[in-house]
Amino acid sequence: MLRKHAVLAGTIISILLILIATVVYPGGSVANKNSVGFQWTQNFISDLFADKAINGAGNTARVWADAGMVMLSASFAIFFVRFSKKIPNKGRPMLLNIWAPGICYSTA
Repeated sequence: MLRKHAVLAGTIISILLILIATVVYPGGSVANKNSVGFQWTQNFISDLFADKAINGAGNTARVWADAGMVMLSASFAIFFVRFSKKIPNKGRPMLLNIWAPGICYSTA
């Protein structure tokens, strides 16, 4: 059953990891460097991946955000591999099996 829903489960887990990252983000935004925490209207998702938060503190959210992106990339890779097996042409699945997962992991 888990194997059948691996893409959905991986996507949900990645969203949860990103949400955890937003909760533990130390703070700071472009508008206010002294703000506390992550604010969806003031911060960018990319703020979660920096070495240091905008307020200068160590970014404890980075580990969670990285884990979320790796999980999302793995979910996309599983999706493309499974989807390529449904294409009847013999040349296209091989291309998708090699190319699509590589694209997913190059974004992480």
